[in-house]
Amino acid sequence: MEGAESRDKSVTAQIDVRIKRLRAMMEIATQRDIHSEKLKNVPRPNAGLSIVLILSVVWVGGGLFLLYFIEKRYSVAGFSVPLKIYLLFLLAFLVPPAYFYITRERDRRARDGSDDVDALRVVIEQFYEPLKKAVERDDLKAIEGIAARLIEDPLLSEAFRSAHEGDARKAAYALYAYVRFRQGAVGRDEVEEAYLSVGNRALKSILASLLDSGADVPEETESESGTETQAA
Repeated sequence: MEGAESRDKSVTAQIDVRIKRLRAMMEIATQRDIHSEKLKNVPRPNAGLSIVLILSVVWVGGGLFLLYFIEKRYSVAGFSVPLKIYLLFLLAFLVPPAYFYITRERDRRARDGSDDVDALRVVIEQFYEPLKKAVERDDLKAIEGIAARLIEDPLLSEAFRSAHEGDARKAAYALYAYVRFRQGAVGRDEVEEAYLSVGNRALKSILASLLDSGADVPEETESESGTETQAA
């Protein structure tokens, strides 16, 4: 009994680390959104203007090149303009469209940041917090319900992916394997297969708690910067 409680504490500790990390990421993304709100008051060039700017650059660049070619080809007496002057003129016309594309990309990233906040909140509130409570209460039915939502709820599964917490289907499989093993419906091989397929550390910790040996999960510290992420 004491050993089981120790394993449960280890699992909930892993879940707590994930929750804290995701909340920290939410804070960063929220601050980025606040900054982007301030930038909205700055006038932005529209798409039509961008086309005009691009055509202007092509027109002016072509004209400058033609002038330079004529000057060098036909050597107009008393008229000589260094190449650097032509390049400076061209650079001056390149700045406006470059500014437009940079600011448009910044706005796009700011919108993506807002979506990230929503995804992180969904994962915390609909996955990690309910999972922690279910593990603490040893509520297998609740854990199975969380697994079902990962598959059936497109909002949760998409948020799980967007938050880089792994593949929602593999996560659900891991939880189902845990529940079925505890119910005696599947063997150790099923748990080991789920353990190897899932990339999420918290879920690996849950599965490792069932295995007698050879499945120790290295503790994830709060200072770790990599989301397993890409693992899942």
